[in-house]
Amino acid sequence: MKAKQPILLAGLALTVLAVVSCSSTPLCDARHGDAVASVVQKQTLDPAAANRLTPVVGVGPGVAMAIVARFNRSFASPPPPANVFAIGVGAGSNTSISSP
Repeated sequence: MKAKQPILLAGLALTVLAVVSCSSTPLCDARHGDAVASVVQKQTLDPAAANRLTPVVGVGPGVAMAIVARFNRSFASPPPPANVFAIGVGAGSNTSISSP
C-alpha cells in the first residue's frame, strides 16, 4: 500500500492542477479595462474639447513657441550624472562613533 501512495498523490495533484488551469475568469474578463477608463474619464476636464475647432485661449503664439523651444533644448545635452558614491560624505558629523 505504501508504494501506491506517492503515485496516488501525484495523480491527485495533477488532476487538481488540470481542473484549476482550465477555469476561466468571465467576471474579470468582462470588466477588463474599466478602472483605466474610469480614471481617464475623471481626469478629463472637458470631454467635448476634441469636437470643437476653436483655438485654446491663454498662451500667445510667441510665448508658446519659446516654451516649446526651451523644452526641445532641454534634450540637447543630458544633465551631468550625480555622484552616487558621495551621498552623505562630509555632511554633518557622525555621533555614533566615539573616539578612544
